[in-house]
Amino acid sequence: AVAAADQSVFHPSRISYQQLREVIASNNGEASNSLREALGLVGMISITGVFDDNVDHDTRTSMMRELHRCSLSSLVTRKHFYSDGTLRRTMASHSVPSGIQTMNHGAATADPAGACYAFD
Repeated sequence: AVAAADQSVFHPSRISYQQLREVIASNNGEASNSLREALGLVGMISITGVFDDNVDHDTRTSMMRELHRCSLSSLVTRKHFYSDGTLRRTMASHSVPSGIQTMNHGAATADPAGACYAFD
């Protein structure tokens, strides 16, 4: 019974933050085809190690600050309030046979100063 329950649990593809940086650096700033395929097939990847000691503090702080800023103004952000007062913001797309769908963040990506410009 336990094995059957485990089969229904979703486990997204995982990549470490360091590996992701290396893949992007080796592809002139672009994600690799295998990374795009993982996103296209599953629609989600899990980035691990963002808070590891070997990740530059300024890089991590900037990334988290900009992601938070984007989540505050994006049209695709969904909010959920838990009974203990915790607020969870989520941004997600969906996959279709032709691949992952783009996110329309609205005015947040209209120009390079927009809160979500770096994530589009």
